[in-house]
Amino acid sequence: MSKKGMPQPATLRQIITDLFQNEKFDVNELKYLITFSQVKLTDIQKSSVIYPLGLNPIDYFIIYQTDSFNDYGLVSTDLKLVSFVRKGEYLYGYYLDVNNQPRYDIEILKNSCLPVELSVDSFFSNSRYLELYNRLGEYTLILGLSSETIASASLQYSHNCKYYYEETFSDGIHNNDEPLTRLTGLSKNLQNLF
Repeated sequence: MSKKGMPQPATLRQIITDLFQNEKFDVNELKYLITFSQVKLTDIQKSSVIYPLGLNPIDYFIIYQTDSFNDYGLVSTDLKLVSFVRKGEYLYGYYLDVNNQPRYDIEILKNSCLPVELSVDSFFSNSRYLELYNRLGEYTLILGLSSETIASASLQYSHNCKYYYEETFSDGIHNNDEPLTRLTGLSKNLQNLF
């Protein structure tokens, strides 16, 4: 039980339903699609992930593919892996960069009823980003911490089919004009959690 005055821990169901719906948004001349899908790791891949002390994996993983398009087609793809971990009552998302993994077809990510598989040749590197999931009233909130070269924190949540994101640095918010992000629903294999 969380301490009095502290936000409640979010359940895995609340986290997935509220925060891992597929997204789309536009920036300048580019259209972005973010697609989330449950992914299956081999035992070797699982054992290759080194977690910070105290974070215990719960064996649930999501692939996070960001595709950007212009009028001529695909411009770029970025792949990340979210490993869900537990510390005490709270669930966290431990993010990893995915290397040597071919791009997934978006329809496969969205419509696969089973977890998609990673290439056996893929490997991971620490993205230096961690999310904590809390429940505050009817909202599931992300408190994110990036420990990249320039450290930052973020607050994220969804409401009315839109995703809200604010990032702050040691000298305040740098860019408060994040694009309007529209949610387009859960991939099938994420719905299967319920």
